[in-house]
Amino acid sequence: MKDYREIIGEEGEEQVREVLQEVLNKMDYEYKIVRNVYFPFESVYGINGYITAEFDFIVFTPFYIYIIEVKNERYLNNNPKEPLCELMDNTEVSNPITQNHNHKNVFCSEMMIQRENVITIEILLKTENCERVEKIFPNDYVFGKDDYKENLFYLLSTETDIQLDYKSLYKEFINKVEEKGISKEEHINI
Repeated sequence: MKDYREIIGEEGEEQVREVLQEVLNKMDYEYKIVRNVYFPFESVYGINGYITAEFDFIVFTPFYIYIIEVKNERYLNNNPKEPLCELMDNTEVSNPITQNHNHKNVFCSEMMIQRENVITIEILLKTENCERVEKIFPNDYVFGKDDYKENLFYLLSTETDIQLDYKSLYKEFINKVEEKGISKEEHINI
């Protein structure tokens, strides 16, 4: 049986998926999307020598790769320099900004891709005015419920002269997930 956080998390991800699809349909390029992938990676901190990353969305485009983290909870505080932040009910959870930055590091390391080619986006669906949230990582954006659609459109419209072989990167990532991927239950229990 799903708990309350899991239910609202899924609702938030579905809301973002619909908006993301609407925005991507307006683009003049092809793309690939991966959703809800659990990926183990080696770490001295893991019980079995590895820990896991959960990617809510990864969008592969000819220009950038976007790693999107969705949070559908209200935060009491969210200092981007701290690894944990506090929800309104005083529960401590992973800071979505540092969490998604770590996802980017894992992705770039596993895929051997330059960090400049990967943009991280945190969408905080219960937060307004995220422009005041301090940005501490390059190519990282935090959007709130009031501006995420407009900002997704702006970021996904960004083109560069140098293009990525996004189809090959997508295929390589899918192969790695099939080889190393784990279930949601395994991710939770590590």
